[in-house]
Amino acid sequence: MNTILSIAILALALALAVCLSSCSKNDPVLGCTDSNALNYDSAADIDDGSCTFN
Repeated sequence: MNTILSIAILALALALAVCLSSCSKNDPVLGCTDSNALNYDSAADIDDGSCTFN
């Protein structure tokens, strides 16, 4: 019984390690986040101060 439990825990730990290592985090996209600006970038995560207005 202890062997089966140990194998199950090891398999779970391995699955978790694979999942965490394969999950990639994208770098934040810099750009204009003001939807009223001429150069609004809907893909931007962080406003970089580049917004231009008419």
